[in-house]
Parts: sequence; structure tokens; C-alpha cells
Amino acid sequence: MQRYLVRRMIQMIPVLLGVSLAVFLMLHALPVDPVRMLAMETTTGTAPTTEVSEEVYNNLRRQLGLDRPLPEQFVRFVWKALHGDLGKSFRNNRAVGEMLHEQLPWTVRLTFAGLGVSLLLGITLGVAAGLRPNSWLDTTSMAVAMFGVSMPIFWLGLMLIYVFSLWLNLLPSVGTGPESIILPAVALGFHASAIIARLTRSSLLEVMESEYVRTARAKGLVDRAVVLHHALKNALIPVITVVGLQFGALLSGAVVTETVFARPGVGRLAVQGIIERDFPLVQGFVLLAGVSYAFSNLLVDLVYAVIDPRIRYER
Repeated sequence: MQRYLVRRMIQMIPVLLGVSLAVFLMLHALPVDPVRMLAMETTTGTAPTTEVSEEVYNNLRRQLGLDRPLPEQFVRFVWKALHGDLGKSFRNNRAVGEMLHEQLPWTVRLTFAGLGVSLLLGITLGVAAGLRPNSWLDTTSMAVAMFGVSMPIFWLGLMLIYVFSLWLNLLPSVGTGPESIILPAVALGFHASAIIARLTRSSLLEVMESEYVRTARAKGLVDRAVVLHHALKNALIPVITVVGLQFGALLSGAVVTETVFARPGVGRLAVQGIIERDFPLVQGFVLLAGVSYAFSNLLVDLVYAVIDPRIRYER
């Protein structure tokens, strides 16, 4: 396992470098010049409406290190990112890493809550449909899953606010208390639960036709023991892959959810950065999301060995 972990960490280096390069090139692919915009706001204190002198412009480029060749800028960007330095916000003149660090716990809490909703609802619907194929339970479960796949997060969030907060007055739509996370978690995790439910159903149907399941039934085991101890454990192996990918998707989906429910977090911070054209802040969020995807995939591969003893990474 240790050898495999070291090998995977080495394989992640090109992936992380590619993500860093894409994030770095964002600043240079923009249709506007962020340095000139920042220079205008620095000199006027308001929205950029006037031109600035070339001297001020060149001095600011020199301070930001944007007058150097692109390869050197990229190396400096990666080196600083490895040390937690993601630059300074154009608007707040604060370290981007510090701003993300302050808001990250809110997003992580919401992401894990959404993941819990997606696992509980998705596996429950998938198992119910897989054990009773072509029944009304199967049809209902897959209809709910289809609804979850089709509904955008922002629309579902607005409907949850209208029904459970405004109409029934059962749950708060805003705030930071324990109850306030329920609606955002459902809105964030419902789409992922639909994907997990459909995959769980198809995987369970395939496993239930396996010879070892027939053998377990021939030995006289009740259906519950066959499903829990034999079929479900193997059926969840492909589901784990989707769960790992959905974790990264949920982290990115927090951008919409936190905005709809007015919750603090890095997603809402990124939206604020986009509106205010705070490019270092947006760069920092995209880099954080890309790294989260990479490490969630690594975690999924390690969980395989726990779920399926047949997998041996040392070979």
C-alpha cells in the first residue's frame, strides 16, 4: 500500500502542474488587462473610468512580477502556491490564501453534509430499485433519480426555500446554525444522489446474477444476509468511484448553493471575486477545486483495498 501511495503521489505531480498551468494562464487569457484596471482603481479609488500614466502602469506590473517572461512567472506562481502564497486580492489587498482559509470550513461542512444526503438517498433508492426490478418501487425510485438529474441546483434551492421556509415555515433558508444547513445540503446533494441511485441499481442487478450469490442462496441464507454480506459490498465498488468524483463536484457546486442560500464559504467568495474582477481570488478558488478533485480520486483508490480484499496494490 505504501509503495502504491508513493507511486500515485508521483503520478499526481503532472496533473497538479497541469491544473496550475491552466489556472496561471487564466490571468493572461482575459480580454481585459487586470493590471491597467487595478492601476485605474488605485489612482482614482472608484471604478476604472480614466486612463493612467504608463509610469504607474509599468510600476504596478513590476510590483506584481508581470513584466517577467511567462515561464519565469509560472515557476514563481507554482513555488509560491506550494508555500501557500496565492497572491493578494485586488479589492481587499489581503492574501488570497488567508481569505480562502477563513471561508473553507463553511464550504467543507456543506460539502460533507451534501455528500451525506447523496449517499443516504442514493444508496437507499438504488438498493430498493435493484432488489425489486420492474416493480412500482423501481419505477418510483428511478423517477426520483431522473428528477434529481434534470433539476439544476439553483432551481431546486429556490423551490426548497419557497416550500420549506416561506410556505411551511419549517426550516430557515439563511443563517449559520445547525438547522440552516439542511436545505442547502439537500439542494447540493440531490443531484449526486440521483447519479448514485442509478449506478447502485445497475450494479446491484448485475451482482445479484453472479454465481456466488446463487451459491449463498443455495446454502439457505436469507435474502437480507445475501444482500448485506455478499451482494451489496461488491455492488458498491463502482459506486465509490462516482462518490469520489461527486465530492469534487459538490465542492464546485457549493458556488451556486452558497450564493442561493446566502451562506459563507469559498464558493460565495469566488462569485464575489468574479463580480468584482478580483482575478487572484478566482485563481485561488479554481486551483483549490482542482487540487480537491485530484486528492479525492487518490482517496477513492485507497478505499478500494478496504472494500474489496481482492485488490492488491503491491503487485
